[in-house]
Formats: sequence, structure tokens, C-alpha cells
Amino acid sequence: MAAPPSACCACLRTSTTCWSPTTSRPSSRRAPSPATPGSPRACSAPGSTVPRGSRSSPVPEPATPRPRRRGRRGDPAGRASLGVVTVDPDFGQEYPDGDATSTEAHATLVRAGQALLSELERRIAHTFGMPHAAATALAVLDGASQPLTPSEISERLLVASATMTSTLDLLEHRGWIRRTPNPEDRRSVLVQITPEGQATADQLLPGIRELERRTMSGLSTEEQTQLLDLLARILKQSAELAAQPPEPLTGRRNRPARLPAPQP
Repeated sequence: MAAPPSACCACLRTSTTCWSPTTSRPSSRRAPSPATPGSPRACSAPGSTVPRGSRSSPVPEPATPRPRRRGRRGDPAGRASLGVVTVDPDFGQEYPDGDATSTEAHATLVRAGQALLSELERRIAHTFGMPHAAATALAVLDGASQPLTPSEISERLLVASATMTSTLDLLEHRGWIRRTPNPEDRRSVLVQITPEGQATADQLLPGIRELERRTMSGLSTEEQTQLLDLLARILKQSAELAAQPPEPLTGRRNRPARLPAPQP
């Protein structure tokens, strides 16, 4: 099976459990959108400085600078400057039903995913002058064994049909795809990649492979394998929660004195 273009791309899925912007086959389960609550877009690309988050935010975001305080375990490695979330010492008092380490790990995992995706989007835009969604659609068509309908592409990318129309308009304007009448449905068209589009994909996909390698080079092969095992466990737990009927968000909170009292 061809390698996926990236593990941090938009919601494109393969027939396996991995998802990425440059694979060509979807799974039946919808992935959470990066813009959903708990996954704010406020994140920094790798190597940038991210301020510590607020204790009152579900996923800490950059806040107004304030005197630096050491967390529960301190920050001997300067992890906070890399975007690693560290809650304040009184977290347990404010959220008696929460767990400080779980909040730090969850929020940091969200932030890391957003940082990886942000850098990928930045490089795609710089190299090809197109958004991530267009690159993903091109990769889907490059990996398809036959022309696809716009609806089929939309399903694999998990995007709205209106967005797909504008994406295909861009790719066709560049000469990377062609649309022809669908002989089986007069209301639809078939979309096929052109030789120029294949040449673009042949530059795009190896470039993503190189970016992935450089991003993960800070971990040994053994550490990367351990990371995959841990991520698999998180994805399993997330899938089990998603399979259950949604429950209202609830829990206890002791409003800290630093925050203004609720208005009557």
C-alpha cells in the first residue's frame, strides 16, 4: 500500500485506521474537525514560542503575559516555551473532578497536531500556491485507479460539496485535473488527474515524506514505535467514547478568587 502523504493533514482517511492529506481511500468514521471545541486553532508551529495557558480554558491558549510561576513539577527542560501545556499548582482545587496530567497531555496533544498541520499547510502554500484541501484532493485523484465524481472526492476528504466545487475549480484552472461528463449520470461529472497534475503530485508527496522524516528525527525509531503504540491506545479510547451517546458536559469547579464573581 502506498504510504500516506501525512499523518497531520486534513480529514482524508485510508482503508486502514490512519488518516492523512495524501491518501486516497476513506474510512467510514468521521474525524473530529480541528476547529471543534477543545481543539482551538491557537497553536504554534514547531519551534515557535507558545505562552502558558489559562487554567480556566479547556485547551489553554496564549494569554496576556503575567509573572512566570513554576507548575506542579516545574519546567526544568523549558517545555512550556515549546508549547507543552503546564497547569498551575491549584488546578486540583479548581477542578476536583479533573486530573492535571490528563489535561496537560490532552491539551498538548491537540496543540502538537495543530502545529504539525500548520507547518504542512505553510509549506504547501509556499511551494504550490494552493490550500491544503486542494493538495489533498489532488493526492486522492493521483491515487485513484479511475476517474471519480466530485461527491466521491468529497466523501474521502469529508468536506462540503460547495468547498469541493471551488477546490476543483482551482485544480482545473491550474491544468492539474479535467472534468468530463459522466455517462452514467447526466447531472454529474467525472474528475481525472492530468499528466501535469501527476507531475505536481510527484513533487508534493516526496516533499511531505521528507517533512515527516525531519519532524520525527528528534525521536529514535524505537521511540517512534512507542509513540505509535501510545497513540493507538488514545485513538481506541477516543473511538469508544465517540461510539456512545453524547453526554452533557458537566463537573465541579471551585471558581478561583483571581476571576471576577459571576454577574447576577
